[in-house]
Parts: sequence; C-alpha cells; structure tokens
Amino acid sequence: MPSLETNTVTESQPQLDLKRWWKESSVYQVYPASFCDSNGDGIGDIQGIISKLDHIKRLGSDIVWLNPVFSSPQVDMGYDISDYYGIHPQYGTVTDVDELAAAVHARGMKLVLDLVVNHTSDQVRSVRRVTKNSRPLMRMYLAPLVSRIAIVREQRLPGLVHMEKARLPRRPATPAQ
Repeated sequence: MPSLETNTVTESQPQLDLKRWWKESSVYQVYPASFCDSNGDGIGDIQGIISKLDHIKRLGSDIVWLNPVFSSPQVDMGYDISDYYGIHPQYGTVTDVDELAAAVHARGMKLVLDLVVNHTSDQVRSVRRVTKNSRPLMRMYLAPLVSRIAIVREQRLPGLVHMEKARLPRRPATPAQ
C-alpha cells in the first residue's frame, strides 16, 4: 500500500542542522493546478511537477512547498480537504506523491506539503452528519483539534466549515466546600 512518508533522508541530501534548515532555505511554492500539466487535460498535476524539478533546483531552491493536493470537492481551490489520506484525482495518486518525494530528495531538496487544518470540507464523513442546528455535535468533532481555543462559526462559504480563535465562556467557579 502506498504511503505519504516523505521524511526519508537520502545519501544525496545535504545534512542541514535540523533546528535551522527551514530558516536558511530557499522555498519554491507550487500551486499544482496551474503549474505544469503532464497529461494535456489543462490542469497541472504531480507528474508535471516532477518534470520541472531540475528547473526548480537550478533556481537554487532547497524546498518545494506543495499547496494542497489532498482529496477535495474543490469549493475552495483545494483548501477544503475531504480526505487527508487521498490525493485529488486531477493531480494524481498517492503513488505519484511518493514518486515526487523521492525525486525531490534525490535532488537534495525537501518537500513540504501544505496541510490545512483550520477548516475542512463539509464532505468529511463526520461533518456530513452535522446540520446547522447541531453545534454540540460539531464541537465534539472539533474538540480534539481546538482544545478550548476556537469555536465554530457559521459557514461563510457553502462547503466549508471554518474555525476561528476566540475565548470560550468560562464555567462559573464552584465555591469551595
């Protein structure tokens, strides 16, 4: 089964100080849909990105930052992720991402995947069961993620569930007995 494991160090990668590699590196950001189309459908894809890695390396980049490629209904240009384990079919497959990671590492660069966790698609299985009138269930879905620092606001765009920083009401103090 393919994996999204991308933190393997290869012989060709320079050994950067792990505490500062991200501070001293040059980053090349790739928005997949408009970057490079490898199959002629008019939409950029992971194989197209792989085909341009030598160019990115020649520019002096140390890191390839890939905007969201995870499964999504594409209401918000891929930022409305519906499955964090799958790849949006227009971009390719999990195997393609594994190939991209290996190709990036073979050139001595690092791959950073844009992981969107501050909002989610309404197509996530847990969210599909939730209606606008069931905020308690939504809080249960989000509780592990936000831990009393965020609340759910009404959906600003159809298909998205947004979280926003806010102070939750404090429980009244219980008098000492």
